[in-house]
Amino acid sequence: MTLDRYAIRDYKYIGHAILNGDGTTTQALITGAAHGSVVFLLLARSNAAAAHVVNVALNNGAVVPLASVSVPAGSGYAGVPPVDLLAGLPSILSQGIPIGPGDDLELALEVAVDGEEELLVGGVGGDA
Repeated sequence: MTLDRYAIRDYKYIGHAILNGDGTTTQALITGAAHGSVVFLLLARSNAAAAHVVNVALNNGAVVPLASVSVPAGSGYAGVPPVDLLAGLPSILSQGIPIGPGDDLELALEVAVDGEEELLVGGVGGDA
């Protein structure tokens, strides 16, 4: 499936918080619309005292790992920039991650955040 930015009919903000109670459970970030979707930007910030590794995967009936990205402690706060979760993807995905109808873009932490800590993910995508 190929989508370009000019084929998108409905742009949307994507946001998700991963909290202590979520543990390392996989979290669905966005589900592909009837004609497919695409994610162009995905940034992570964390108020955690330690770095966390975020695994990004596409679930189209089988889980396809896309990236494992380290989010440093304090990313997105007090002058520490947020982390681009898509920066390390292959160049074929440089125009965004295409998501087929009913497929999920998923996130999971390798180690849960502690107590009141949270890892926030925000981005921009759209539906075809």
